[in-house]
Amino acid sequence: MKEPKQPVPKIFCVLFCIAGASVLIGLTLVGQTWAVTHQSSLRQTVPLTPPATWTPVVRSEVEPTKPRPPTRTADEAGETQGADPWLGLSIKPQVVAPRMDTVLSISLVNQGDEGLTDAQVSLKLPDVLDYWGAEASNGRLEVASGTVYWTAQVPPQGESTLQIRARVAEAAVPDQHVEVEARLAWPGGVVASNRGVLDLPVALLP
Repeated sequence: MKEPKQPVPKIFCVLFCIAGASVLIGLTLVGQTWAVTHQSSLRQTVPLTPPATWTPVVRSEVEPTKPRPPTRTADEAGETQGADPWLGLSIKPQVVAPRMDTVLSISLVNQGDEGLTDAQVSLKLPDVLDYWGAEASNGRLEVASGTVYWTAQVPPQGESTLQIRARVAEAAVPDQHVEVEARLAWPGGVVASNRGVLDLPVALLP
């Protein structure tokens, strides 16, 4: 006669179920980890460095290429016969970017003992600048083909000024230095000039 089988204790059934569940959870976690790692390796890396952009560098106002002459004393002024002009040009700001405004200031000084009449000043705007207006302390202004013409009068030991407002063209090419020249002529055929420079740099944002 066969002996009856002993029932399996319930504690062993519980332990077996727990072990099986642990194995299934472990396999699930391993699969999820592999999937995340695989997807990450297929992703495209986006660079953190931003694209290049215009960032003007702050600089001080540009002084005229030819320094302003010192004021003459009474004795020196008495020795000068006729008009004695000097032409100055300064640009502010000098460092610019597309769509920025700048002002070209011209000073016409007469240190002679006679008035300077019918002085002809001209300034041709470079291609990177668009004309936006001008103001003169006296005289007559004309603009033709990108050139500003100023006919001025300056008394003895006096000064006349012209300010030209311009805007940098949107299509201006960066990384260049643009020279601007003002020219002066007056009766007698004597010609003088002065120059300034515009900087159009390229800089990266930090």
